[in-house]
Amino acid sequence: MWIQSIRRCIRSHSCSGGTRGVCSPAADGSDRLRVLLQLCADRFYISPGESNAELFRRGWSCSYGPLGVELRGNLLRQWWHSVTGSKERVFGLSTPSGSAEQRAAGARLVEAEHVQQLLDRSDLNRDQLIQELRGLLLSSPSVRRSLLQGALENFVSSLEMVNRKLPFGLAEMGPCFQPSDGSGCRDGRKSVPHVVSVSGNIDRGVLAFLSNSLQQLRREDSKKRLQQRKVLKLHPVLAPVKVALDIGKGATVELRQVCEGLLQEFLEAKISAWPGYLETLPSSLEHLNAKYDEMGVLFSVVINENTLESGLLQVRSRDTTIRETMHISEIRHFLSKYITAADKL
Repeated sequence: MWIQSIRRCIRSHSCSGGTRGVCSPAADGSDRLRVLLQLCADRFYISPGESNAELFRRGWSCSYGPLGVELRGNLLRQWWHSVTGSKERVFGLSTPSGSAEQRAAGARLVEAEHVQQLLDRSDLNRDQLIQELRGLLLSSPSVRRSLLQGALENFVSSLEMVNRKLPFGLAEMGPCFQPSDGSGCRDGRKSVPHVVSVSGNIDRGVLAFLSNSLQQLRREDSKKRLQQRKVLKLHPVLAPVKVALDIGKGATVELRQVCEGLLQEFLEAKISAWPGYLETLPSSLEHLNAKYDEMGVLFSVVINENTLESGLLQVRSRDTTIRETMHISEIRHFLSKYITAADKL
């Protein structure tokens, strides 16, 4: 009876078509959210697919595209620098998922298919089924619920490192299952340290920054038609792509050679660039600008026949949409200076 009850319970949950526990977006923001999710899929922030978009919407770990991976990495680096690189007496840690005792008692990742196979075995009695389930749990990988335990395990040694002077901080990044936040303390007659634990979810952070940066603006095109312009105005430091390189009218081979030289300069200066000149399908300048705005690209550079003659090129800003003429020898310094200045804000 006990085994049959578990089997019925598992089957009822696996076959249920209800939406209990699923949070649907608020009606007021549903249209904006749909636009954001579609834009993220179209512009290489997340991989396509409704199930993947739903994971991303909930702030869960999803499949990221090239730009999403870069944005996520930029956000992690900025957080790490803000915590350990710009504050006194805050130190970084890297700890495993827990001690042997904690791993034995912690959460486990078990495939539902394996559990179902055990429950479907009619040759097992109650004790045998319990034994098989216990073996499956012990052989499955463990996951930690919080990063706090690693900090607590290193608290005493870290306290000695700072000559037993409080306060100090310990920071760590890593995967967790159902991360929790809160604080814990213990008071007594003597003064004792108070431990405050604060945790965050990087996937929710990526969604929050993308949502906050999305702007939907109305504008007129060259034919005086009213169109909606979508722009991801990500902070210059977080933007996955700083500059896009394209070619205009002129000798294609020579223009591509100039773009390749500029691209190499940008890579050496650690300025992420998008090689738009490699696109094989012809696109109008307006279409390219709209595409790069949706990608969040800070600047787009067009190399044309004038560049071959005089070294001058066109630089367009994402935030102002203003095009400026600049000499090719100045563009690298201009971008480096712009990003450095933005990093200090």
